[in-house]
Amino acid sequence: MKSVKFVFLVLIVALATMASAPNVASSAPTPTSPINGFVSIYYRPTLTWLAAIPATGTTISNYQIQYSLASNFSYALVTVATAPTATSYQITTPLAAGRTYYWRMRARNNLGEWSVWSNTTYFRTAIYRPTLTAFVAPNPLTLRPTFKWSAVTKAQSYTIQISEDCGFLTAILSVTTATNAYTPDVDLPAAIDFCWRVRANNNPYGPSAWSATSTFLSPNPPGIATLAAPVNNTLTNDSSPRLSWYPVTLAAGTAFGNYEVELADTSDFLNYTYHKIISVTPANAIVHSYYDVPDTVADRLPGAATTYWRVRSYNSAGEYSAWSSSRALRIGPDRPTNLTTQPVVPTDPRPLFNWDDVAGPGMYYRIFISTTPNFATIVLGGKTQASQYRPPIDLPRGVVIYWRVFAVSTTYGMGLGSESSFVSANPPSTPSLISPELNARSTSTTPTFQWSVSSVPTGTSFHHYQIVISEVVNFAVITTNLNRPNVYNTSYTPSVPLKAGQDYYWMVRACNTVGQCSTWSAKYKFTTAP
Repeated sequence: MKSVKFVFLVLIVALATMASAPNVASSAPTPTSPINGFVSIYYRPTLTWLAAIPATGTTISNYQIQYSLASNFSYALVTVATAPTATSYQITTPLAAGRTYYWRMRARNNLGEWSVWSNTTYFRTAIYRPTLTAFVAPNPLTLRPTFKWSAVTKAQSYTIQISEDCGFLTAILSVTTATNAYTPDVDLPAAIDFCWRVRANNNPYGPSAWSATSTFLSPNPPGIATLAAPVNNTLTNDSSPRLSWYPVTLAAGTAFGNYEVELADTSDFLNYTYHKIISVTPANAIVHSYYDVPDTVADRLPGAATTYWRVRSYNSAGEYSAWSSSRALRIGPDRPTNLTTQPVVPTDPRPLFNWDDVAGPGMYYRIFISTTPNFATIVLGGKTQASQYRPPIDLPRGVVIYWRVFAVSTTYGMGLGSESSFVSANPPSTPSLISPELNARSTSTTPTFQWSVSSVPTGTSFHHYQIVISEVVNFAVITTNLNRPNVYNTSYTPSVPLKAGQDYYWMVRACNTVGQCSTWSAKYKFTTAP
């Protein structure tokens, strides 16, 4: 009996539920496009679906569509309604580029009852397409023109296509590049009408739509020059060489204009510190296919450095070829300049030779000293890191001294030398110290200093001996510094006692009446009496 009552109760609940449930569409509409993951190049795309099937006795009154930037429809939500017979809807307000959109829909019947929401579908909008930048000409002047277009936000790369037909059925060039500019590395065909376009790439928001198509007429320039001399990587001390190349060929119906020679200290002709472009306009392009670097300070090629050079040719319409291949030319160090002695008129048989520094890697100098202008006999030669040199021995006296100095680079070898000359000093001979002897212990604080008589060269006159006494070996502090006239006055006794038990150093030199002095004598140390 209890089981019968339970069944009866369930039946009553079911009937009540059926009576109160809304009479909704039997199925939700089904989105058909865009499909999941589709990238739309249109920012007002059309959404399409399969119509919902209404429940018996009802009709569809409208559809409701929602699209949003959030998969849960919590952000940037747009809700629109459509007609009951519609199976598509075109979004009216343009969507943002490079974004993911989610959309869903449901149906409403004539009783105001809604179906369940359809499955959520998502699509992406492509990033914006580039805008082409027209050529200045408006046609390019080179067969390797630089194509430019606007940068696109979120673009990871760009694809450029060039074709002889604007339908781009056969592209002669289709290249992907990282930046919003592209220069072909080979010549385009000459004198042809071309079409070109670009699109931006992004994963997952691309590619974009193609840009508008632009057209241009390719130029008809002379051929690419082939370099002749010097050969690549030549090392020379000629900083004003002749750079030559073979004559170029001209296209029919065109006339020659000029050559350009480019010089730089970098092999890619970018990020340089030295750079020049020289226009060469010869009277006869077939014969005159060279450039002589002027032998002037402003124009010579840099010394102790590598200069890269290349050539291109122009026709009379300003259309120009691609650059030739480049060559390296290694120039030896520059000549040293401003050769002088110190003093300018030497008063010392060991004068200081000076010259200006020469720039370059691993630089040092070689100096040669001679008494003959052709350097047939070398009196003295030396090597120095500094741009000066003092002879370790006396030079020949009272004669013309010829000297020559070269800059040498460990990378670029020895450069050309510079020469100068002067009349060497002709002072008296260097005195020899007699007393106090070296390391002597004096029995007095007023010792008598004695030295040998200097010889005086013929044609000169003796003036004085100079004696210096110091407590320090480098004579940084002088205790006594006096001159003794008369070549035979070769002794000196201090009038004021020296310090007792003190180490002293002394030396002497001889000078003539024109201020030329011998080298200093040997340096003697002695100790005064305690």
